[in-house]
Amino acid sequence: LVGDIDISDDYLKKQLMFKESMKSIVELNETLYSNYGCLTVNGFGFDKQPMSFNIEYTKESPRALIKAVDILLLESKSKFSNKAVCPKEYIVE
Repeated sequence: LVGDIDISDDYLKKQLMFKESMKSIVELNETLYSNYGCLTVNGFGFDKQPMSFNIEYTKESPRALIKAVDILLLESKSKFSNKAVCPKEYIVE
């Protein structure tokens, strides 16, 4: 399910474990394109800090594969995105 993500990397594994980072979900936003999708999950951590998970996944039959994950710790809930955002839209490699 994790596609090209190196699951031996502890930092990346931690990002994939939503239940360990986000205590409550406020909203979900998803956008589908022809061969991939983006999902943004806005919520609060256990310390009540606003955070967003941004996920890109490929649409490969018969299931979707996670291609990229990024966790943003936000200053306030007003910084929640009201649309789905893929990490590749703001991360420069």
